[in-house]
Amino acid sequence: MSGNPVLTDRLDSWKEIAGWLGRTVRTAIRWEKERGLPVHRVPGGGRHAVFAYRRELEAWLQKGGISWLAANTAADPETISLPAEPADANAVHSPAAEPLPAATRRIRLTRGRIAAAATLLLGLPIILGTLRVAFPPDIRGAGEILIADVSNPIDGLVAGGGNLYFGLVGGGRTVLMTLPEAGGPMREIPTPFLQTEPVALSPDGKEVLVLSQAGQEMERPLWTVPVSGGDPARVGQFLCHAAAWSPDGHALAYASGNSIYLTTDNGASDHLLHSFGDVPRLFEWSRDGRSILVLLSNQAEDGTLWKLRLDAHNPLVVESLTRLTGDRRRYDTISPPIDDRGDLVVVESGPPAKLWLVRNPMFRRMSHQAPEFFARVKGWQGGLPLDSAARQLYFVRNTVGESELDRYDPGSSEVHPFLPGMSVHDVDFSPDDRHIAFVKYNPDTLWVARRDGSEARQLDTKGILSIELPRWSPDGKELAFLGRRADAVWRIFLVSARGGGSREASQGTDNQGAPTWSADGQRLIYGRVLCQEQHDCAIAEIDLATRQEHLIAGSEGLSTARWSPDGRYIAALRADAHQVFLEDRTTGRWYKLAGDVNGNDLAWARDSRSVYASQPDGQKPSILRIGLDGTVQTAVDLSAYSHLSGRLDTWFTVAPDGSIIFARVVSGAEIVGLSYTVR
Repeated sequence: MSGNPVLTDRLDSWKEIAGWLGRTVRTAIRWEKERGLPVHRVPGGGRHAVFAYRRELEAWLQKGGISWLAANTAADPETISLPAEPADANAVHSPAAEPLPAATRRIRLTRGRIAAAATLLLGLPIILGTLRVAFPPDIRGAGEILIADVSNPIDGLVAGGGNLYFGLVGGGRTVLMTLPEAGGPMREIPTPFLQTEPVALSPDGKEVLVLSQAGQEMERPLWTVPVSGGDPARVGQFLCHAAAWSPDGHALAYASGNSIYLTTDNGASDHLLHSFGDVPRLFEWSRDGRSILVLLSNQAEDGTLWKLRLDAHNPLVVESLTRLTGDRRRYDTISPPIDDRGDLVVVESGPPAKLWLVRNPMFRRMSHQAPEFFARVKGWQGGLPLDSAARQLYFVRNTVGESELDRYDPGSSEVHPFLPGMSVHDVDFSPDDRHIAFVKYNPDTLWVARRDGSEARQLDTKGILSIELPRWSPDGKELAFLGRRADAVWRIFLVSARGGGSREASQGTDNQGAPTWSADGQRLIYGRVLCQEQHDCAIAEIDLATRQEHLIAGSEGLSTARWSPDGRYIAALRADAHQVFLEDRTTGRWYKLAGDVNGNDLAWARDSRSVYASQPDGQKPSILRIGLDGTVQTAVDLSAYSHLSGRLDTWFTVAPDGSIIFARVVSGAEIVGLSYTVR
């Protein structure tokens, strides 16, 4: 019995070797040539006199033959069982090649079937993966559920570990709050910051990554805050506007300016991953930690989605960059990947907002696929964190959006409603104090009326979707206002106060801010907006006769420009430093006028002897009056208003009689869960 080829370790012919493998002789011979199948020649025998050892064949299979076999099973024309077949022309006729006993054939047949089953099982993941690429599941939004309803606005929303984390506006601060995803009581997580915006949760769920803010700065310090309470810890010394941990928590990526950086030592050092032409507004890690999905925002605030693939051997090096969206929709927010494929949801601002599913291309040639409709939501304001186990996304919805105006009389120190019953904003008084211009929202429209709001009539702003901050010309005949057409940057437009079409004031392409007129009505100045991350903030002047723009020397880094009524001074803000600067037009010299100003609006007194600035956040929200010598006084104490529902707006204006009009945006928010189905 010891000579039986089935029961010994040695296989003494191509037919026995092929039978043990569960393949034909032709395939076994090919595998020896192409894949290094361990086959030995009989010394002195012919070229077909071969033998092999089972243990070597098993080692070959375990080392790589099985994986190669599985990967090539579908393409292999040979059968995976051991059929009855005529003698192979290449077979060697020797005693070992004679017909075998029936028991031997049954054992060999069993081995062939086992090998075939193993091959099929090992190849199944590859087959299934191919099918998932070719036929991805249908994923759609299924329904909404209200998680929380609050009377104040919300900034930032993060989900993880069965909880939600968000910034709640109120009392001159934005505080960090948490509540269960299923709903329940809210709890404050104390921080010392004036404004706290959560941006990510650590993979272990023990810390929230937050950005702190004290005003209108866009690049901010990054901190970790324990969810159970405790002192925050600063992450590095950099400033950024977005950040997220890798899935394993070993790396942290952050966006600053036009670039994404990576740190693996909590900010002690960092490495530049990639610099873009546009601003990486938001990003999310892929589940395997090999890619970063980036939402870029250009000057027109159009969002495009990209996949930044990291090198497998050196994650500090970018292997490839792939654009995932090629359409012209304006995307505002992205979700984390909702499945292992890397598919994710993007939000196209409305109203109503539309959510689209973007498939992660498995191959480069599959990029630029058209997004698939996912859901439509009303009142979307921000956020799109994910609980993949519950198949639920979360977002913040605005519940009210009205503006209430109040007028402070410095003579009597009394406050009275202004234009009661009218939800309007951005009011400006005509030079003769007989008329006002204002903006109505949803949709944005520009109006003029008598100063009490009567005899209101709408001006022609056809084609301009967003409208802000109208300003009367010195002669009262025209209005300059800030507007934006579809898929365009913010620009200054002019329109006659009596009616007629509007026209753009200049020929440039930058994002212009609110206009103010020169005393002679021949020029406008403005500060660039959406400029902090691009590092191109500056004050510019428009010559209305030539429609040409030029930057004002020494104004780099400044924004929110206001020309004094007498034309001698320009006041502007340094938003990232909370400072007011002044330029004397007779000398061309800029100097710091005041600090500790965290709003983004300025207004001159009619006598040009003082400038007003908004201070909407802090322990004592107020409107400040700043003399030309730098003295600062509280013009209006807004503390009582900051504790009401909604939020104090940074906008205000000074009427010709010296009274101050300010706004409170009456708005609440809902946190909503959006479930989805996978079919």
